[in-house]
Amino acid sequence: MKRNFIAGFVSGALVFGTIGAIAAGIIANPNPFPIKLNGNDVDIEGYNINDNTYFKLRDVSAAVGGFDVDFVDDTIILTTESDKTGSDEEEEMATLLYQGHGSVKLTLADGKTVYIDPYAGEGYDDPADLILVTHEHGDHNQIDLMPHADDCVVFRSEDAIKDGEYQTLDIYGLHIEPVQAYNKNHDITKCVGYIVTVNDTVLYFAGDTSKTDQMAELSEKNIDYAFLPMDGKFNMDIPEAIECAELIGAKHTVPYHMSPGELFNRERAEQFVTPSATIIEAGESIKL
Repeated sequence: MKRNFIAGFVSGALVFGTIGAIAAGIIANPNPFPIKLNGNDVDIEGYNINDNTYFKLRDVSAAVGGFDVDFVDDTIILTTESDKTGSDEEEEMATLLYQGHGSVKLTLADGKTVYIDPYAGEGYDDPADLILVTHEHGDHNQIDLMPHADDCVVFRSEDAIKDGEYQTLDIYGLHIEPVQAYNKNHDITKCVGYIVTVNDTVLYFAGDTSKTDQMAELSEKNIDYAFLPMDGKFNMDIPEAIECAELIGAKHTVPYHMSPGELFNRERAEQFVTPSATIIEAGESIKL
């Protein structure tokens, strides 16, 4: 059943008439005044009730734009353009899944799937379009855990470093920049971290490392999410990771690779106390 709802302009403000007012027997006379929108004549049927001028909401929406009008379950539904746009943008956002340990999965807005250091956790059902490997230790390079797309690209540390130079990769709308990663357990010539730019979001996956000479320069990258290891056995411990977080200056610094053999360690994560600290549990996803 179609209903007509009436909106009125009083002193330039939009007010809403009620069904109750109509039911009370109030007489509505045709609006005698011309109507201009941004200086241009507009043909909107109006009504004068008790010296106030009213218009149908749908007519106003058609003339002005910016909202839709509907009637559902005895409720007037107004939907603004900003609400509709926001929903579309949310659907188009990329998603990051922290799988646990040092493993992360990115699902891009177009459905492409990127795995970083595959090894731990769940979420390996989607075919890989791109796999990034920071180094060749067994808890970072399990590239056969998932099916591969026909044109899947596997980018390893040996691809990231050629003749001592770091090689960037631009693919699927991503910009991937290898950076230093090293400590007494990890050779600087065989290990990298990755800075991955997804649209306007900058992600840093440090891989296995301790503090590097390059980290002070990373503050210039305006990183949104930095993932730092802090197991204290194969990599730096929590105090050094806090120092690195302050050097890097990311908006969010996520503790990962916290304890050998564990997907996630809540106790250690909560000891990572720094203004940018952001805890993401294994199996948790965030929108980028």
